[in-house]
Amino acid sequence: LTLFAAAATAVTAAAALPTMPAVPATDAASRAAVTAYIQRCAAEWAQEVVKHDPEVIQRCHADDYRGFSSGGTLATKKALLAPFTPEGKAAGLYYARPRFISPTFAIVEGEEWWEPKDGSGKKHLIWNDIWAFRKGKWQIVGSQDSVVPFGQKLLN
Repeated sequence: LTLFAAAATAVTAAAALPTMPAVPATDAASRAAVTAYIQRCAAEWAQEVVKHDPEVIQRCHADDYRGFSSGGTLATKKALLAPFTPEGKAAGLYYARPRFISPTFAIVEGEEWWEPKDGSGKKHLIWNDIWAFRKGKWQIVGSQDSVVPFGQKLLN
């Protein structure tokens, strides 16, 4: 690809990504838009173990975010924004399913995997994120994840 063609492809791909809806999830159309945005953030955050992207954390996490890892450590937005060396060579999201508790609050159930660079085998995570619509933004305010054996059949 030429530099121009590569730039045009990147702009087209970026334009196709769901943007953050600046409205509560009050009807089917707004719930669909918020769901698409939540799924985008979940897929991008799953890639953090491969490539650190502070823009994803800045955009998708509330300033007062607090989350617990499967190892029992507490994370804040400030900690997530800190530079680090990613430990994964590949990662992916299986799903992220929001349940809207109210027009401004959602609990998201998700499942993802990642493969460490050290060759120790794929890791399988299940998680819950708590999303809130505040100050015109949908963002994650809390989360918790758990490691489960890779290949374990989970109830969907």
